[in-house]
Amino acid sequence: MDKEKVYEALASHLDRLPIGFPKTGTGVEIRILKRLFTPEEAALAQLVILKPETAKEIASRTGHDGEELPSKLERMSRKGLIFRMGQGDNIRYMAVNFIVGIWEFNLNRLDPELISDVEEYVPHYFRQSHNLKSLVCLL
Repeated sequence: MDKEKVYEALASHLDRLPIGFPKTGTGVEIRILKRLFTPEEAALAQLVILKPETAKEIASRTGHDGEELPSKLERMSRKGLIFRMGQGDNIRYMAVNFIVGIWEFNLNRLDPELISDVEEYVPHYFRQSHNLKSLVCLL
């Protein structure tokens, strides 16, 4: 998958999560993902679902290398791109929404360009009625 397509696929994956990640006419949502995820991380993030799974379960379900996957998932969780829970041999990973998830996990990594892109994106995001209703239900 080429670099542009991997971010479009990740945006679609995030949009299928409960709060969504709607597409815009400007492509700002893709710029945001490019600022947060490497192409490899964008591809891996699409494999992580809302059900908490071990790295071994993810590898088995997706056909990925079970040897390298745990360290990659761990790095992504430290970057706030996926959620990690548990300890020892009981570590599990799961997908998170962009709002009430990835954005909040990355507040310490903000730069002016990312802030500008998110400021452009948020009005579009909240115009999508299903997102606002879902967010209100979470609160």
